[in-house]
This record gives sequence, structure tokens and C-alpha cells, in this order.
Amino acid sequence: NQSLAIKLFQVLNKRGLELSHADLIKSYLYGQLHDIKRGQFISTWAEVETVSKQIEEPLTELFTYYEYYLLARNPRRELYEELTSQFKNKDPNGVIYDF
Repeated sequence: NQSLAIKLFQVLNKRGLELSHADLIKSYLYGQLHDIKRGQFISTWAEVETVSKQIEEPLTELFTYYEYYLLARNPRRELYEELTSQFKNKDPNGVIYDF
């Protein structure tokens, strides 16, 4: 199934070619979506990438700032773990739109 494939992708890439936290967060959020809402997510993510390039700030850095904003404290875990915990049971399209 789709979520197993995404989880396998994440595990393999953690052991092989290094992915950024932003790549892993995108994969996590995308994996939580139903087929019908994926187009909206891809479109919004592309806009986020465009803004990231325009302001010359890597997405992982922007997610780090967002992490501090959401937690209102210093993180206790790595970026991916903290944010996926924050994003659990939330609409991925709403999450990326808020971000």
C-alpha cells in the first residue's frame, strides 16, 4: 500500500543517500493524504519551494524556524521527529498552508 511504500522509501534513504529533513517531512505529509487532495498539496509545496528560493533560505531552515514557533521552546528531538509529532492527526494541506 501507499503508506508502506513511503515508509520504506524513508528508511532506505536514511541508510543511503541522505535526504534533508524537508524531504522527509514532505514525504510524511504526502503519505497522510488521500489521492484526491494530493494535487493541492503538490501545488502548495511548489509555492513554498519558490518562496524558499526567493528569500534564499533552505526549506530545512524554514522548518526549523517553524518548529521553534510551534513548540515555543527548545526542541527535545530532531526536527523530523518533533514536526511529525506536531503534524499527527492534522490535515497535511492545512499544515503546509499554515507553514
